[in-house]
Amino acid sequence: MATGTNKKSIRNDNVEWFTPTEFEISGGRKRSKKWKESIRCYEWTLKELIEKELLPNPPKKKRKLENSQQCTVCSQGRNLYPCGSCGKFYHEKCHIPPVEDESGPWSCVFCKIKDQAKCQENQACHKESEVLKRKMLPEEQLKCELLLLTVYQEPKCCFFISKPKQSKEDFPDLKEHMWLNKVKNRLNKKAYHSVKHFVADMRLIFHNHSIFYKDQRFGNLGDTTRKLFEKNFKRIFSIKKTSKQLQPCKQTVLFT
Repeated sequence: MATGTNKKSIRNDNVEWFTPTEFEISGGRKRSKKWKESIRCYEWTLKELIEKELLPNPPKKKRKLENSQQCTVCSQGRNLYPCGSCGKFYHEKCHIPPVEDESGPWSCVFCKIKDQAKCQENQACHKESEVLKRKMLPEEQLKCELLLLTVYQEPKCCFFISKPKQSKEDFPDLKEHMWLNKVKNRLNKKAYHSVKHFVADMRLIFHNHSIFYKDQRFGNLGDTTRKLFEKNFKRIFSIKKTSKQLQPCKQTVLFT
């Protein structure tokens, strides 16, 4: 294992040798694609054994890509990781969560949603109040990662990535400075305990922006990005419309 994850380092009871990814597939965990967490030695995952330095941490293997290829999020090149399912490219930290660089196949969050989802007709939609109360279980974590990544892919989001330069002292109504990279960091660390807390931070970004640029042309920029977020929030979490022209929800995303 010390030489890399493409080496056969795990032996089964039939004295057959496998790479970690091959062993994961042989155990029926092909879709997880996280062998460090799915493979166990007794009660310990390989990830825990590596962290305790009881197993060597396999060296990362960079994939050489052509200069013409660009990151789906930032549109820059170099040191990109291809999704094994859709073929799109991401930088390690542009993707949410960060790419786990392993020699085996890797799937972006869009494909993970697609792999786990089954769209069915005539499914009941959810109330927003019910969605916000949900605990941040793996299904909700994945949806929030997808939602945040859709915002990062919007060109106008660059205005909200870094910490605002405005001083809190100049804006007494400001509750807390909030920006996309701060939300991303919290989400990657799994610091949100419910969907409500994640959505509240996202909405705070645009609320603060409306305070900073009240009656200014930059105010429209925040409103446009906020509408994009709200639209995708309702779509990804299958939240039903509240307008008078309520249409029946024909699709929802179910997780197995």
